[in-house]
Amino acid sequence: MSKISKKNKIVIVGSNGKLGSQLRDFLIKKGEFVMGISKNIDYKASNSFTINHNSKKSYKETFEIILKQSPKAVIFCHRVRELDSDDDFKEYMSQELLPYIALKEAFRNIKTKNTFNVVSYSSVCTQNWNKDVSYAYHIVKAASEQAALGLAFLKNDNLKIFSNIILFGEYKNIFLNSHDDQKSKLFDEIINVNPSKLIVDSNHLLETTYRLCFADNCGINAQRITVDAGLNSVSIESYLRSII
Repeated sequence: MSKISKKNKIVIVGSNGKLGSQLRDFLIKKGEFVMGISKNIDYKASNSFTINHNSKKSYKETFEIILKQSPKAVIFCHRVRELDSDDDFKEYMSQELLPYIALKEAFRNIKTKNTFNVVSYSSVCTQNWNKDVSYAYHIVKAASEQAALGLAFLKNDNLKIFSNIILFGEYKNIFLNSHDDQKSKLFDEIINVNPSKLIVDSNHLLETTYRLCFADNCGINAQRITVDAGLNSVSIESYLRSII
């Protein structure tokens, strides 16, 4: 892994969001230079870029400026919010995909040899069907996942792109003092079922993200990495038998 003292430049798309802001603070504490991209100025980032999240041109121009500075990694933390129904499906799809399409176009214009890492957050909904999540959400997240992985196969002889995805579901936000009773009961049940006997928390996600910022050092590319401490390996049938 690259030395912290080098102050790697790491880009966070959605650095003002819930998880994005936690990641920003985490990386700065690691000694990295964080370049935040968000709708509003991120005053805590080492350098902040504001974009119009409905404009591919806005994203592309921002990426072109940033890529000239040879960042070590670009992390996508932007997440579709309030997608509870199939209404406005096209709008949400556009907002989710625009930054990937813009980055792809910016990558294609690079004329010098370089290596980039791309890390994207996604949902276990792309692999399994969640009955309490909308039909549209499943489709939007699955599409963005393909957009992210596709960056690894971009044709540009000057570039080596290592693009990986972190999948996760329920996790414990350690930056909250407490969780409501329903959430706490859910965590307890996950711990009971999970072979590792734990619930994934914010630090697990942040540490995994940081490692994937250096995926080129260990040859990890075009992979979906599930961070759930083993929960996805549990058979649904065995779980149901245990509670009947």
